[in-house]
Amino acid sequence: MTAPAKGRNVFSWTLEQGPQEIGRARNEVRKALVSYELPNDLLDDTVLVFSELVTNAVQHGSGPIEFVVHVLFDRIRLCVADASPRPLVPVQPGSHDERGRGLAIVASCSTRWWVCTRHPGKEVWAEFRRPATVLPSWLLAGVPGYTGEGRDLPTSIFTQGH
Repeated sequence: MTAPAKGRNVFSWTLEQGPQEIGRARNEVRKALVSYELPNDLLDDTVLVFSELVTNAVQHGSGPIEFVVHVLFDRIRLCVADASPRPLVPVQPGSHDERGRGLAIVASCSTRWWVCTRHPGKEVWAEFRRPATVLPSWLLAGVPGYTGEGRDLPTSIFTQGH
């Protein structure tokens, strides 16, 4: 896997099947998202949910595992796909169980999540709201009315021509 170029808003990789891939994938996603200057809690939640989705695919799916990260103006979407047709089965772990909390973490930390079937296998998506008025300075460089101070969009960008 290679780190995506700064400024792109869609990143994708393919992983081999194996537990060593989980940490590698998590690090790549964190590196990709850091350039977007996200609030720390959003970055941490996104990486945590991504890690849970990849862990699920590695432990219960079949390879290869593909993942895509979409960074949009007002949201972030994650997709982890594997070739297994087995559906996701949320469980209710006991208080002393060490496993079985992944999908509860996904539901708790993301704005929403869903599963799509594909041939072969499935895609598991998670979405996060992103502050729409806070953008990285490198992205704002060409925005009319942006002075280079702070990271808030000029209000005129929302009102011009409306």
